[in-house]
Amino acid sequence: MIELEKRIKAEYKGLTRNQRKVTDLLLTNPEHLAFSTAREVGARLGVSESTVIRLAYALGYAGFPALQAAVREKFLSYLSTVERLNKSWESDGSKLSIFHRMLYLDIENIRSTIATNPDATFRAAERLILKARHIYIVGLRKSYALSAYLHFCLSMMLNNSSLIGITMGDLPEQLKKIGREDLVIGICFRRYSDTTVEAFRCAKVQGAKSLAITDSVKSPVAPFADVALICDTTRSISFTESLVAPLAVIHALVVALSLHSKERARKTLETLEGLYRRFGTLHRP
Repeated sequence: MIELEKRIKAEYKGLTRNQRKVTDLLLTNPEHLAFSTAREVGARLGVSESTVIRLAYALGYAGFPALQAAVREKFLSYLSTVERLNKSWESDGSKLSIFHRMLYLDIENIRSTIATNPDATFRAAERLILKARHIYIVGLRKSYALSAYLHFCLSMMLNNSSLIGITMGDLPEQLKKIGREDLVIGICFRRYSDTTVEAFRCAKVQGAKSLAITDSVKSPVAPFADVALICDTTRSISFTESLVAPLAVIHALVVALSLHSKERARKTLETLEGLYRRFGTLHRP
């Protein structure tokens, strides 16, 4: 099934002004569509019930109930951690173990992510990284682990990566170095970090190229991105979204970059391996 946000992105320009009102509400406040009738949604926005119903057909759904079912699925990703935890305790009648259910759900998240991102978008992201003088990576809270992993890999291969942090309270000092030949990579997933969004925006204002790894075309970092890789994190039965698909996308980037910058990566890794031996960094059996 084509994901809801991909349908909206594909059809948005062809929608009427009133239909766009409905899609904007859908993406910013999905609970209003998830648990309201088409008439109630129309009344809230000052549009007709038929406008809401026609939007469902315009997006390729069999009717408003089918659209509403998709919205309810997406709505879970907006819930607080406590609300999500409460829902995770509700039995859905599945006979699969937690282990198998989660792996199957993550497979679907990856499938959806593949369908959402054309090869051209992925290649554009790769070019931004390879052309950058210096790469600044920002991603806080649960996105920090993804940011740290990407920084670790880029530092090993390209030797021009910095991880933006806030532990010392020196965020302005870190951002002031970013210029037009640099790239900022913003990794940001619901519930979005305001600090990540503001750092990403500031880097863009200073003229840097920008790559967003996020979960929606309506994500607060998406408007500032030259390229955005959209990752599905919605399928989860836990109190937080799954980050398996974003990690898979980051790993794919790392592999592609290693293949397309072989000599540069080889020289950096050879130097690094020599330092490992010198300092006895790695365990040897």
